[in-house]
Formats: sequence, structure tokens, C-alpha cells
Amino acid sequence: MQIFMRQSLLFQLLSVYLLFVVVVLVAGAGVNAVVEQQLRSDAQASEQALAQEIALETSLQLRGAEDALVALSKLAVQTTNPEKMTSIFQAFRSARSDVDHVSWLDPFGGLRVSWPQNAFVPGAEFSPPDVIQRARTSSGPVFEVGIAAETTLNAGVIIAQPARAANGALVGIVAVSISLVELSVPLKTVVEAQQRQGRQLVISIIDDRGRLVATPNRQRILWTVLDELPGADQALDGHVASNVSPGPDRKDWLLSAVPVPNAGWAVVVQRPTREALAVVEQFHLWLLIAAILFAVGGLLFWLLLLQRVIRPLHMLAIQHQILPTSAESIATDGLALRDDEVGDLARSLVRLERDGLEKLGELRTLLETSNAVVGSLEPRAVVSKIIAEVRRLVNVQAATVLLPDEQGVLRVLVSDGHSSRYTQDLSLSPENTSSSAVSALRDGKPVQKLLGPRQSTPSLSYDEGFRSVLAIPIISRHAGGVVLLVHRTEPHPFNQNEIDLLLTFANYATLAWEHAVLYERSDDRLREVARENEQLYRQASEEKQKLEAIMESMSDGLVLTGTDGNVLYANPGASMIAGLPSASLERHPITVLYKALHAAAAEPAQCERLLDSAESAIDGTEYVVEIIRDDRRRAIHLRQFDVGDVSGQAIGRGLLLRDVTREREVDEFKT
Repeated sequence: MQIFMRQSLLFQLLSVYLLFVVVVLVAGAGVNAVVEQQLRSDAQASEQALAQEIALETSLQLRGAEDALVALSKLAVQTTNPEKMTSIFQAFRSARSDVDHVSWLDPFGGLRVSWPQNAFVPGAEFSPPDVIQRARTSSGPVFEVGIAAETTLNAGVIIAQPARAANGALVGIVAVSISLVELSVPLKTVVEAQQRQGRQLVISIIDDRGRLVATPNRQRILWTVLDELPGADQALDGHVASNVSPGPDRKDWLLSAVPVPNAGWAVVVQRPTREALAVVEQFHLWLLIAAILFAVGGLLFWLLLLQRVIRPLHMLAIQHQILPTSAESIATDGLALRDDEVGDLARSLVRLERDGLEKLGELRTLLETSNAVVGSLEPRAVVSKIIAEVRRLVNVQAATVLLPDEQGVLRVLVSDGHSSRYTQDLSLSPENTSSSAVSALRDGKPVQKLLGPRQSTPSLSYDEGFRSVLAIPIISRHAGGVVLLVHRTEPHPFNQNEIDLLLTFANYATLAWEHAVLYERSDDRLREVARENEQLYRQASEEKQKLEAIMESMSDGLVLTGTDGNVLYANPGASMIAGLPSASLERHPITVLYKALHAAAAEPAQCERLLDSAESAIDGTEYVVEIIRDDRRRAIHLRQFDVGDVSGQAIGRGLLLRDVTREREVDEFKT
């Protein structure tokens, strides 16, 4: 099963596709995380930009009110007439719709002039007193969120500007109350615009104490909401903050808080996370739709691939995994009728099977003919079988094998389908270049010719009724070359398939011809070598007999040893001197001979020294040993020599033993 899964094209494609899907999913998850983070960052940046815009507008509004109050304080210093000051205050309030009340205070905070005068009590102490105390010691405007109870019951931003004379003495204090309701109008406008678009938005401005100073819901003004707005304390410290926290409806809201420049306040913008990050959810929706389309498209692709490609390929693999036995069993319907690439493949496989069956048929015939040709080792019989099998291979009416003689003239070796006159009279010399046989043998390639009545030279083949001839050279480096001539009575040339088939057969025929000729030559040579070996053996036997007769007739002893020190030959003279039969010496170590001489020595100690030195003696060493034989002292002369082969390599050693007793007696008599 594992081998099938490894070899299955479907499994391989599915593995690659699943790997591709995994890569796409991992990449999609990564892109989703990056894009989601970017969209979240963009949404938070958008909310922060809105909060910063409101903070900047609030800061500019406060700065404008302070600048207008500074200019008003300068006018108030220039007049001491209450009626005229009241007129100035009236004009100032009419010019600024956000100003709820304008008052002139003495240096100690007592009310002197106020507009509108609906609840004015001259001499009353201005409240809240903290802003007055700060203004008395300040050189510029100061403000505080609260309610000026002496003049109005509306909450507002109380701004106090000290009015000083030219010498710097405090003349009085100009105080205005900016309505927090009017400060909330722009916020309400923005929120209502969002509501008309079906979106929820909450904008709040808080002071340094965490109280609401501006909000679309006027009933919540001056409520302490710092605990309800996570991150607002960071904005009061001068930092921009963004986070997600539960909102008024207990759902997640995106909160963005930024500080109001030069005021110590903070602007807080709240929006439901679902709306603020709607683009993220929309991106997730589109990503899900793309994933579904990708999955559906992949499924449809795989179904189409399985139905139109994989399954047909599997069927083709099953149908064509075994070569059919005949052309009739080849399936030509079904997939072979398709017009696409699968159909082309099926038709190609059908053609391949038909060609394979045809080639196998030719090879089977060729093998049978080859076996028949190489079944004999006699050259003439081999040639006869070559001709017979050629006539069975192709449609020919006659075949001939031509063999060149010593002068190179081609003559008939064996012929089939020709008359005896053709066999006897055909003779083609090397100069006959018009002959197809001569040209084929000279060029080493097939030559064919159509025979006709108008030829430059007479043709025996044409006279016998043949109209087409093909010459195939059978060339061997060791057995010489012959020419195979095939004749056909029809006047049309041999096609390339017939020529290729005959050439292939000619290769087998060349081997058979070469084998037969070489076997015949080797057989002759073996017989000749056998005769030579028999003669040499007889000569060697005669020489050996002569040598043995000479060595056995010697009165001296001769001992031959191998390189291992064992006696290979000992003649009768050596046996007589040693007092041992030849069988006791041959195939035994040379020390057996030395021990026999030592046992018969007249002086054993001296004999032992001489024999010990004899074992390591070099070529040509001579020494004499005296032994007692038949109660007489005999002097035995020993001489060692090396025995080598023709190349001079040592193959053993020889020991010559000669009785020199009489020679020593003669020498003693002479002396």
C-alpha cells in the first residue's frame, strides 16, 4: 500500500496540492494578522485624529476667550463710570455668544458691575473664590470650571483677568463665564451627524478633576466620570491613550483620549468596537468568501482532474501494463476516441503495442533462424542453413553465398534456387565494379539492383529469370568476408524493413560463419599441436631413459634436493655409500643422508662439524669425510652445487659423493 501511495500520481498531486493549501492558509493567516493589526491601528489613528481635532478646537476657543478678556480688561481700566462699563460689557457679550456672564470685580473680589443684571447684588463676594485668589497674583488670565452663583446658575468656564494700572497696581478683575452648554454644541453636532449615518459616537471633554465640561448629554455636565473612562487619566497627564473597554451598553467600545493643549483637560472619543473596526470585520468576511471560493474551486478542479485525467490514466495503465498476445486483442475504443491529449496518449499506446507485436514477431523469427544457423560448426553446413533461413525470413526465390578465393574472385560456396550452370559458371573478379556482390564486399554495406535486358555485362541471374538482386556483406575480421546474394523474380526493389531485417540476420550469420571457420581452423591446429607434442614426448622419454641409465651406472653417488631440502633423487651409488636403500633417501630430508654418514664416521666429532657446515655451505664447497665400511676406512669426497632452470633461477641443490680412498692411498705411497 505504501509503495502504491508513493507511486500513485493522484497521491503525489494531492500531496502537492495539500502542501500548497497549507502554505496558502499559513500565508493567509499571516496576512490576516498583519492587515487586521494595520486596520486596527488605522481605526485607532482615525479616532485619535478626531479627538485631537476637537482638543485643538477647544484649546483655540479657550485661547480666543482669554485674548478677548485681556482686551476687555484694558478697556475696563480706562473707565470708572459703571454705566459706561455696563455698556462695554453688553457689547462684549453680544459679540460672543459663548459668554454667559461678564463681571467687574474690585481688587478684593467684590462685585461692582455685571451683565446681565438679572441677579446682580453690588458688593457681593464673587464665587468661586479660588479663581479670584489666583487672578490677584497672576499676570495673565486664569480659569476654572464651576458655577458663578452670584450671577448665574449655569455651569461654565470662569476666566478671570487681572486689570492693572500703568504702575502695576491691581485696579480690578474682569471675570467671564463661558457656558459649558455652548462648549458642548460642536460635540453635539458631530454626534448627531454620526447618528444620522447609523453610527454611535460619544465625545466627552473632562477637566483636570475628571469632571465633564463638554458632552452632548447636557444633564451629565460636571459629573465626575474619570472612573468610567479608562485611559482618560493618561490624557490628563499629557499622553495619548487608546484602549478597548466596556461601554454604556456593556459592549466593547474603542476609547481614544488626547490632552487639550494648554488647558489640562482631555478629550475622550468613544465608539463601539464593532463600528470602529467594521473594516476589519469586512476584511474577515471577504477573506472568508475568498477561502470558500478557493475551497469550492479546488474541489471542482479535483473532481474534473480525477474524472478527466487521473482515472483515464489509471485505466490506460491497467489496459497497457501487459503486451497483448495478438493485434485483435488491442482495445481501440473508449479513451482512444477522445480528441484531447488523453486520446492522443491512448492512440499512441495502441500504435506502440501494434509495432511492438510486429517487432516481436520479427525477433522471434530471427531468433529461430539464429538458433538454426548456429546449431552447426561445419562452414558449408552453416552457409546452407543461412540460405534456408533467409528464404524463410523474406520473400525471395533464390539465395547464394559467394566466397572469395586466394585471388579475390568471388565464387559460389553454396546456392539454393539456382541452376547447376549458375553455380559452376558464376565468377566475379574484384575489377567487376558493376556487380552488386563486388560492390557490397568492397563498401561493406548492402547493394541492390534491378536487372534488365539492357546491361553492359551479361547477367546469369537475369538469364535465370530473376529481376531484383540484393547483396548483403558478411564480413569477419578472423574468418574473412562472404557475400549473401538474394534474388527475386518480381522487378521491384527491397524495402528498408526487409533490408534492416536481413542486416540484423547477417550479424548473426557473421557470428555463425566466424565461429564455424575458427572452429575448423582451431581443430586443424589442435591436431597439429597434438602431433608435435607426441613427437616431443617421445624425444623426452628417450632422453630421460638415457640419462637414467648414465646416472645409475655411475659408481659415484648423486643426490638431488628441492628448495625445501627434501631428496628428490638418489642414484644407486649414493645408496651404496650411505648404506641406505634409495627408498629411504628419496622424499626424505637430506639430514637422513647426513645421519647415515655420521653413524659410519671414523671420527664422529670431526664428521659432525663437517656435516653441520655442509647444510649452510655455498655452491662448490668440497670436503672429505672418513667412514668405516666393511671394516675398512674409506674417504668420501662430498661436493655441493646449485641446480637452476633455464633462466638461472635456483630450483634445488645437488650433492656429489665420490669414494677417493684409493686416490689417497696412492698419494700417501708417493709421499
